Amino acid sequence: MEARSEARKRQLQEERRHWLQLAQQLLSLEEAVSSPAWEAVTSAQQLRARLRAEVLCLATEPQDPSPRGHRRKGRGLAPKDKTQFQPIINQTIPDFETLHKRFQEQLEKRKVRAKLTICKPFHLHVASSSQHQPGDELRDWEQQQLRQLWSFHCGSQSCSEFDPLPSVPPTRASDKRQEATRLLLLDWERREKQEKRRAEQRRVKQQQVQREVAKCLAAYSPPGSLAQTTQRKREELRRLEQQRMAEYDAQLREIQERVESRPYLFERVMQTNARLAVERRFSQVLAALGIDERLLWRHAGRLAKGNTARTAGRATQARSRSLS
Repeated sequence: MEARSEARKRQLQEERRHWLQLAQQLLSLEEAVSSPAWEAVTSAQQLRARLRAEVLCLATEPQDPSPRGHRRKGRGLAPKDKTQFQPIINQTIPDFETLHKRFQEQLEKRKVRAKLTICKPFHLHVASSSQHQPGDELRDWEQQQLRQLWSFHCGSQSCSEFDPLPSVPPTRASDKRQEATRLLLLDWERREKQEKRRAEQRRVKQQQVQREVAKCLAAYSPPGSLAQTTQRKREELRRLEQQRMAEYDAQLREIQERVESRPYLFERVMQTNARLAVERRFSQVLAALGIDERLLWRHAGRLAKGNTARTAGRATQARSRSLS
């Protein structure tokens, strides 16, 4: 089928090339004519457009590999020998279900089966409780009724269900378990004894240290000095506390007096306005009299300084007289 399609492609390409050659010859003949008519010009233009389309189709088509292969064979560029490996294709389809079953059977045969653990009957010994439960009497009565019923059914023969169970021989696992439990209990008892012994040693050592400290304190301090020192410290602390309370009361009274003596806002505003009015009136009077206000204030400041100096000198003289 592929060979037929390749042959058909080659035939179409050959026919197209032949047609293109004829079209080129026709165009060359039309160009050689000296007086072409309008129809000839239009037909020539159509032929040129069709020729360009065919050339474009030929250029976009894939190249034929057969001529290139012939050229390579002629030039000697083809490989000399073919590959020797030929893959073996299995024509039969395997039965996967049968193979899976066979594999499962082989796996079951090779599987190592462990021994099953069989639970054997045993007697459960429970210590009798000294406390009396509320439902014990009812439970005993029910068990007694069941025993009577079984004895009635079994007759004079003893029923096998109420017979004591045979003793179970100890196994290696039970022996190991008991041995591990015994060793664990021994280790726990040993650790508990060690902890008790260490606690006793710590207590004895602490008592010895306390006795030594008490002896040293008794040797370095005279009898009764500790009580006296404690009493003095208590009195000092009490005195400091009273002093702090007195200072706090004085500060609180001072704050209350300052708050009470402070005028209201409207009173302060009135005082400020009155002071400003007096200062303004004083400045107007001085300006009317022709006196400089700055010189007046400067002279008043000098007088105030002289008065303070005289008062300070008198105070120092009086102090020196009192000391002498």
